[in-house]
Amino acid sequence: DKARKQDERLSWDAPHREVYEKALRYDDMQKAYNLPRRSRIKRSNTNRQGVVVFGKKGHNSIFTFGKNSRQVDVVSAEQALSYFQAKQDEAGTSVDDNFTQAFNMAKGKLFGKHELPKIQGRRAKAIQILKVISNELPTSRDYCEDVISIIKTLDDLSEGALKDIARLDLRDIDDAYEKLLKIVPETHIRNILTRTNRTENEQELLLFAEQLT
Repeated sequence: DKARKQDERLSWDAPHREVYEKALRYDDMQKAYNLPRRSRIKRSNTNRQGVVVFGKKGHNSIFTFGKNSRQVDVVSAEQALSYFQAKQDEAGTSVDDNFTQAFNMAKGKLFGKHELPKIQGRRAKAIQILKVISNELPTSRDYCEDVISIIKTLDDLSEGALKDIARLDLRDIDDAYEKLLKIVPETHIRNILTRTNRTENEQELLLFAEQLT
């Protein structure tokens, strides 16, 4: 419908997906695949200061951003992709002496036990919706608490699922709960928890780092 199409246009990842799909039609993606792991470059005139690091543990993508050796945070994909966004004709250079210390701190936090990105935006709205359903419909409480836990402690629901939860109409709680079960089936919850336990033992890969000045 019109509202859904408008929401898609306003989605934070729409510009990035457009660039990605365009790159697939040319040689850009192959060039990206050929980059060696642990590549690091410096980009100037970005209006930001710090080091952004991208890594993967199993199938999970993780981003950290360090303004300096004392201030390093885990950041969301939304925030990190805005840091990596660059013009096609932009030229990178070798990192300088300020890179190493901030990079080591950002790298150390990449796979450590750390806080998740702040609960805001769609994550916050989805949790608010889930709490209302849980309070109004006691039979849904255990299920809703599981989904809230996945959002808050694992950050493991897709943007699409979060968007659909946030758009549930709470004027009919029973109908909202029925739709919620379709958005996040109970089997999906079990799969997430199983995958999380398995991920603890999966390989950690540091893929890419940028110094922004």
